[in-house]
Amino acid sequence: MRRLGLLGLAIVFCCCTATRATASPIGIFSWSGDDLFGPLFTVENFPADFAASLGSPSASFADVFVDLTFSDGTAATSLALANIIAVDDTTIDPGEIAQNFTLPLSFAIESASLRLAFPLNGSMALLDATGAAIDALTFPNSSATIDFTPPTPVPEPSTFVLFAGTLIVARVVNRLRA
Repeated sequence: MRRLGLLGLAIVFCCCTATRATASPIGIFSWSGDDLFGPLFTVENFPADFAASLGSPSASFADVFVDLTFSDGTAATSLALANIIAVDDTTIDPGEIAQNFTLPLSFAIESASLRLAFPLNGSMALLDATGAAIDALTFPNSSATIDFTPPTPVPEPSTFVLFAGTLIVARVVNRLRA
């Protein structure tokens, strides 16, 4: 009797605790450049087989912008990144790369943050080389991993009703045996 109660409690606990969604790297954001050519910002979307593992055959980045903040007091600006294969295309499909083709007027860039649209629900973050979350790249010749975390699945109320019903039936059967 006591074992059945503990087993039921363990089952309810396992069902009530949602599994935590795991984060996956989906691309790379990098800032490179020199004094002669100026800053170059690049966004790479990982290959198509990786996108399929996320449950979406078309995990493309869209409306990709790098928001720049300048240290010399110049107003912040945004650079649109274009696909390097088809310059008119602002969508970065899996396995493709995009970069800026226009240079900002000022090279005194303090930070560069990434803004893009992604078709899957979840949250995105930039991670530095140590895996710590960052808001923006703060110096040339640096890069960050674009990390995606899908939403945490939440058990439906019917799941709780099913397990509660199972526990009640098990308890009744146990009492009838006794």
